[in-house]
Amino acid sequence: MDTDSLLKFFEKFSTAFFSASITLGAFLLSMKTFIIQIIKKDAYDTKEYNKKIQDRLGASFKVDKYKPLSNLRCILTCTIYTSFITAILQVITALFPKPFHIYISLTSMTITFICVFIAIILVSNNLKELLKSKNNYHHHK
Repeated sequence: MDTDSLLKFFEKFSTAFFSASITLGAFLLSMKTFIIQIIKKDAYDTKEYNKKIQDRLGASFKVDKYKPLSNLRCILTCTIYTSFITAILQVITALFPKPFHIYISLTSMTITFICVFIAIILVSNNLKELLKSKNNYHHHK
């Protein structure tokens, strides 16, 4: 891609990239604690989940039963950081629209979207545990 095309592309989409990055970061920041607490309480702190871990690993193994939740918390935190960094880079690139800055902004945005994709997978896996525990709860009532 030549320099003029790159600059035109960035001028056309920089506001959208900035808005998307800020919105994503703010949304995840506001929802992270809520998501983690709900899943922890309603899935990982249940008797059914504890029994499943005991049955799977036996009493002799030490395991962090919250590891899937910890992984989710970690990727959500990384996604929040990368989305805010991407937004800041969008502003810097708008002020100093050089090809090098544009490539860094686009790379940062790509990293953010990879983090979002991983977060979606981890949220889905954790929600499966939540739904399983809810399903078991209703069957044992």
